Amino acid sequence: MVMVGLYQVGPMPWLGPQTEDALKGLAKKGKKNILLVPIAFTSDHIETLHELDIEYAQEVAHEVRLSVYCLTDPPAGLYGQLTNWLTD
Repeated sequence: MVMVGLYQVGPMPWLGPQTEDALKGLAKKGKKNILLVPIAFTSDHIETLHELDIEYAQEVAHEVRLSVYCLTDPPAGLYGQLTNWLTD
């Protein structure tokens, strides 16, 4: 499990690692399946949904050839495969 920072609040430095950097690092380590679980915002926060579901789960995932899933809108069959992904 990797904890990442999603947003900067105020003048303090970003919490890290940043999500995009963490995804790219996991891909370099040979990981294939990633599950994103937002814990800082409710799942109906539109900016968070866009960043997780589009920017990371689609764009970054395509760039580094990962399967990225978000618990904001899990695809059919996700829970049946969760155990396998966690052991990858």
